[in-house]
Amino acid sequence: MAGDGPFEKLVYDFKNHHPRPEALGRRPMLVQIGSTICFASLPASILLNLAAWLLLLPGWLVFGSVILLVGGTFAQYFHGTLHRADNPRIVEWMRSAGLLMSPDAHQLHHDTLTRDFATNNGWSNPLVNRIFALAIRRRWLTESGLTPQ
Repeated sequence: MAGDGPFEKLVYDFKNHHPRPEALGRRPMLVQIGSTICFASLPASILLNLAAWLLLLPGWLVFGSVILLVGGTFAQYFHGTLHRADNPRIVEWMRSAGLLMSPDAHQLHHDTLTRDFATNNGWSNPLVNRIFALAIRRRWLTESGLTPQ
């Protein structure tokens, strides 16, 4: 991976798990969320704090931003829980409440690699599936490279 750029290193675990789904589930939580914290959550949090300090931001905007930051930070961890059987109780509770998808629902993505890209709760899958299909039809994207070699 010495010749890979920062983006390739950031998405390595995500792409690598397609041929080896259980690999993502074996990674510790901090390993799964570490790059997200460094490259996204921490900078966004600092910017949000600066904006809140310098500007009078509405409470709903700050609250929504914090929820987005926390959810985004843990997205890869929640994805990893789809690939292992032993999960904390809160993960099982979140699945039963419809906040996280089931492993069976996520398996649809692994079966084709061309649909159902949302790995947390799947709510955006109908829209993202349509956008992906359009991008493939228009040749903005190709299916090559979906599975790492």
